[in-house]
Amino acid sequence: MAHGAAFMARRTTSDRSAQSDSVLMKISLPPHGRPNRVYPPGALLFGVIAALLRFVPYIGIWIAAILAFILAAAIQPQWTMAVYTLILFIVVDVVAGQIAEPLLYGHRSGLSPLAVVVAAIFWSWLWGPIGLVLSTPLTLCVVTLGRYADRLNFLTVLLGDQPALTPAQNFYQRLLADDPHEAIVQAERLLREMSLIDYYDKVALEGLKLARNDAMRGVLMPEQLARVNEALVDIVENLEIAEGLPDRLARPEPGDALALHAASTADLSEQHGTSARAHSSAQTDGEKTAVLCVPGRGAFDEVSTAIAVQLLGRLGFAPIMATHSGYRSARADEPSYRNAPIICIVTLDAPDSPPYLRNMLRRTREWRPRATLVVGVGGTAENGHDTGTHATAASHSAPTFRTMIEECQVAASALHARQHSSVAGGGE
Repeated sequence: MAHGAAFMARRTTSDRSAQSDSVLMKISLPPHGRPNRVYPPGALLFGVIAALLRFVPYIGIWIAAILAFILAAAIQPQWTMAVYTLILFIVVDVVAGQIAEPLLYGHRSGLSPLAVVVAAIFWSWLWGPIGLVLSTPLTLCVVTLGRYADRLNFLTVLLGDQPALTPAQNFYQRLLADDPHEAIVQAERLLREMSLIDYYDKVALEGLKLARNDAMRGVLMPEQLARVNEALVDIVENLEIAEGLPDRLARPEPGDALALHAASTADLSEQHGTSARAHSSAQTDGEKTAVLCVPGRGAFDEVSTAIAVQLLGRLGFAPIMATHSGYRSARADEPSYRNAPIICIVTLDAPDSPPYLRNMLRRTREWRPRATLVVGVGGTAENGHDTGTHATAASHSAPTFRTMIEECQVAASALHARQHSSVAGGGE
């Protein structure tokens, strides 16, 4: 770690030095390699001096300008060269300091403007003029060290230009402050750079995990939980019409939806299976695939389910949202449940697999042995590993909303193929 920190500090300071030298030395060279009225003798030397003094914040460039101005005024009776030299340094300072340097290494140094001023004052007070010259490189080394040493990370936060909170942490902070409006503004800004699914996965879901952890530790009081959930509902409802960047997930074809609906009724009984498929084949092509979304028992599972419902609806499915208590008390032949060929159990408790979740999975498999069961979100399982024991149907773990939707689309394709083969077999 120490070797990596030293390497990063050396590379950062060397990049800054090389870029400053490049900017100022190129400007100091006479055009076409010939001396002229603007440049005094030794223009290259003054370019090197200006590049070195550039490490002194704010006043270094003017020290070099005064030296060049005095020389130009001394060697020419007229003031033309002196005035041109002073104008050149003013233009160089504005262009290099306000435009060129921030574009070249503003993101590499990682120093905030306030940190540059404070560092110049501190190091000049400590070591005098030498400290003033070395203030910026030394501060860069301190900031870089804070990125690698956990106990010194506060230095990176104080002196660096990176935000102190990640987007997910800022999202959760706005929830705690009961400020959904600011969270919506943040979402609209982030949606210019990412799709809606990525926002829900990388920002909202991570923020919900932070909220769940605090709720599990008893940090959030019941009143706070209620306010956070209300704020979450406001955010999700406002994002109903939001448009982020285009996403690679595509809408399922109408034929897939038709096949899924037909296959969903096949597991009720063998007696009614044939008539159900025949009835589904007569439906219109505009019919959407039904997906039953059931929340878990966690404090934020209902709003997580609302997010899943919103995303599924955007991608051409017909999601049905149930309540946890309603699903537990429902019967196996509940009309609104039995026609869904895909069942998504949405809970942030999925990684812990609590007893209530295992009971939900067992009951669902008993009721719907042929339905595709997707369990998420918040887990770490990959590649659709089976969740729970004694599974009698295909169940898939979906750690993110994107994975959940992809599992639903894969199930739709499989059922579509099954339905086509079944119709072809019946025709023969």
